[in-house]
Amino acid sequence: MGVLGVVVARRWRWIGWLAYLERRPVLEWYTEHYHPEKRLAALSFQLAIFLLFVLADLAPNLRRKAAGWEEWIRVVVNPFVFYATCYSLLNDDTHDWMAVLALVMATLYAALARAEIALRPPTAACCS
Repeated sequence: MGVLGVVVARRWRWIGWLAYLERRPVLEWYTEHYHPEKRLAALSFQLAIFLLFVLADLAPNLRRKAAGWEEWIRVVVNPFVFYATCYSLLNDDTHDWMAVLALVMATLYAALARAEIALRPPTAACCS
């Protein structure tokens, strides 16, 4: 949440990348300590991280600034990482629900695209 605050208050894009790449401790915890009874906690944590980075990538538009290439790359990478994590946690027991998760994420990203368009800073008029 601190990263989101810094990204909103300042335009330090590299902080967002640093925070995104520092998800390594979660992967280490998963490989060493994960058990199926911890699935809900692991999914809840991953959902929170996913949503924080969605908000961080929308932050420039909330301030009516144009998003940079860093935000656009994270907008593309973030759902793939989240879906892959969910797939690894849920596939064994609930494989039939993976398509539903993909549709929910597609709907979410369609809504985010709509918000992105609505929040887009006005562009200068071209040659008259």
